[in-house]
Amino acid sequence: MKNVMKMLQEKVQIQEARIVDLEKEIKELKNGNEESSKRAMTESRRQVEEAKQLQFRSPKHQKSEAIDVQEDGVKQERPQIRIVPAPTESVIAFYAYMTTTENNPGTHHTIIYDHAVTNIGNGYNRHSGTFIAPVDGV
Repeated sequence: MKNVMKMLQEKVQIQEARIVDLEKEIKELKNGNEESSKRAMTESRRQVEEAKQLQFRSPKHQKSEAIDVQEDGVKQERPQIRIVPAPTESVIAFYAYMTTTENNPGTHHTIIYDHAVTNIGNGYNRHSGTFIAPVDGV
């Protein structure tokens, strides 16, 4: 009977030590999570400030749509801006040719030019063979 009691007491001590270790690990993980959260919030605020600075530098590239930004649980509406500015020139040019002959093209057959010499404005899609003018013309 004494052996059984002694074994049970040893098991309880082992479990208590394990519980203490697990509680310590949980506390460390919570602290690490809080630190990561704080860093993420700081980075988010830095990016918002950077976006504001870009907005003030280039107001003509600002989109009219707005996005919802959530900081500290509070939803705020902020204007959406373009990170890559739109080209200032509206010059569109396209010149391409085929290096091989197209045999028997049909009425609704799309001719895909395999050599694009000029594609200013990126209006020509060399994969589909379509040219879409990105801006209105004359």
